[in-house]
Amino acid sequence: MKKISEVITLKTINRPYRDSKGEQAYEELEFELPYNPNLPDKDIFIRVFARVTDLILYGILAFMIDIILMVSFKNLKFDLLDCFAEALIISLILNPFLEHKTGKTLGKLIFKIQVIDEYCHHPSLLISYKRNFLSLANVVLMFRMLPAHSGMKHNQHNEMCNTYTVYDKDITQIVNLINS
Repeated sequence: MKKISEVITLKTINRPYRDSKGEQAYEELEFELPYNPNLPDKDIFIRVFARVTDLILYGILAFMIDIILMVSFKNLKFDLLDCFAEALIISLILNPFLEHKTGKTLGKLIFKIQVIDEYCHHPSLLISYKRNFLSLANVVLMFRMLPAHSGMKHNQHNEMCNTYTVYDKDITQIVNLINS
């Protein structure tokens, strides 16, 4: 079985040129390109919304934990920043585990996307943790400086971990390509 990075696709383009009479004609050119199953750049907001959905759901969980702790320990006070920090910690602990077991986080489940490795399997737990920490580093860099100057592309955590974020509907096509 091939790896996804070994799959080659053919792309045909029609390049315009002037023929001997000076009229416009088209030359058909065919290129071999590596297959890239990642979500297209135009769909980056789906990944962002999936991450925000995760943080909102984990924020609700963190809020409920804070309420339970405030009832149990009467001298505790609610702090929204603490709740956000707790949601981020829950995300960093739980998301890699969910990606390892199912290929999806709660947000990815809602938006019908998932994470796969080179062989179209769920990533290992170690790779998933690495991926999530690199993703967090990318977000921190984007907020500290302009995205164009952050030094990381929005998909670099996938590239560094040899993983892909794909639509659920594309899985059978990817499996067929790596098995052919």
